Amino acid sequence: ETMTRLNAVLSGAGAAESTYTCLYAHDDILIDMVNELSGNTDEAAKHVVYASALLLVKLHDLVRTIGLNADIYEEEDFTVSTHGFFFAPKLDASILRKAVNTAIGALRKLRGKDKTAEDDAKLLTLLLQLQLNFFDACTSLSNLTAANVKLVVEETKTDALAQCLKKAKDLQEILNDASKNTECSEGGDERSRRILNAAFDPYMYRSLMGNAPVRNVKFKRPSAALNELISIMSEIEWAVCDLLLKGSSLARIKRMLEHVSISSVNILSRSLIVLNLYFDDLLLGQYDISTLITEHMHQHGGVPIAVTNTEHCRAFAGRLGKPVYDNLKVLALNRNRQHAYIDALVLKEWPSLQQDATNLDYLFRQELGLENQKAAFMTNYVTSLTMAIMEHYTSLSVELGLLRSHHDLAISFWYLAFLSSTRVNIMTIMRQGRIQQNLLAARLAGEREESDVPIEPIAQSRSKKKGRKAAKRTAPTNPPAYKETKEDVEDGIELMVLTLKRTLCRGIVRVSEH
Repeated sequence: ETMTRLNAVLSGAGAAESTYTCLYAHDDILIDMVNELSGNTDEAAKHVVYASALLLVKLHDLVRTIGLNADIYEEEDFTVSTHGFFFAPKLDASILRKAVNTAIGALRKLRGKDKTAEDDAKLLTLLLQLQLNFFDACTSLSNLTAANVKLVVEETKTDALAQCLKKAKDLQEILNDASKNTECSEGGDERSRRILNAAFDPYMYRSLMGNAPVRNVKFKRPSAALNELISIMSEIEWAVCDLLLKGSSLARIKRMLEHVSISSVNILSRSLIVLNLYFDDLLLGQYDISTLITEHMHQHGGVPIAVTNTEHCRAFAGRLGKPVYDNLKVLALNRNRQHAYIDALVLKEWPSLQQDATNLDYLFRQELGLENQKAAFMTNYVTSLTMAIMEHYTSLSVELGLLRSHHDLAISFWYLAFLSSTRVNIMTIMRQGRIQQNLLAARLAGEREESDVPIEPIAQSRSKKKGRKAAKRTAPTNPPAYKETKEDVEDGIELMVLTLKRTLCRGIVRVSEH
């Protein structure tokens, strides 16, 4: 039952509707249980009830703190109202661990007794360890610093989260086996149901809700709640930990967040992402955002190093920092709210950025002596980013059903085809420019290697006159071929997917014309 309440919290239920429907979760009762169990390590049932209730309270408090600090929740995601509940402030994390360890120790004393007691002790031990590991994982991921981010995330992923998933799956197997027995089904016998109904009252705080109709929170069955908790733990593993460990470039970070956006990730995972997206003045706590943008200009935008190394380009990359961060953050929002966020905050900055990029290109052409060429490195780069935002915004309009008529939908798909086509053309130009620059760099490196090869004297030929020595230079080698990096492969896949989207949108437009 405590797992079902935790699942309700993560599904958007308020404190009075979830955690505090448990009689044992109230502060006064928890304090009374501390006093009663002080010095007593034999009554396993009481220790388990106390430890489980305290874990539920502290997990709710931790999840609520993460949600408040990230500040991306919506009413349908998460409820922060506590109705005056304080989540046992006198009982800190050290007392929580002591309570769990004491309860597990009391359960171990039941080994060797009857089979039923031993099976119950095994199940309850798994449940307490699962909740404590989940508490440790969320605590670690919500208190990262730039000095330890990689180490702590790796340890959390391989230790706490791995233990969480293992114990949850073991617990799931036990519940599945128990459900086959009618006497040990999830609902339990009549006596068990009466006990649960007395300990968990969903209408306990009906008076706090006022006279308005109250949302009827339907608690899932333990097996279904456990399945959802396993899904949330897996999301934290791949959405949060992998982002912090593998997000080494701006393009890769954006692609990983786009996957998070379309996967309907739980509010806890999304809050942890936003909480760790930028801290200690570093993106993901590891990278200077201006440096990442400069590298992205060179890798994705084909901007020459001679341009990215200039003071003007570094200053412009610094100005791009906040708009780029906002563009990343919007992908962690509730998908229903992304449209309004883009419209209100994200789009307003980019027209002036495009104008500044055009002015920078004019300045670079003058400084680099390219007045006769149509070099538009910065303009292409900023236009590509702007088109991606517009494409996402228009796609959301269609996905969320904001456009209802046939004519509006046809215009939207026509516009999506236009945006996709423009992006494909710009990305192709930038990609070709980058490949040419890399091939030129490889050729120059090969020529420098050839110039460093010493001349090797050979024996005098008989057909030559005496005293004349022949010499030869080793045969010139071909310059090393350009090898694609992982980023190049990812950019190529993105371009291919974008081309497919363009083709689909064009097809939809043509079908709609008939």
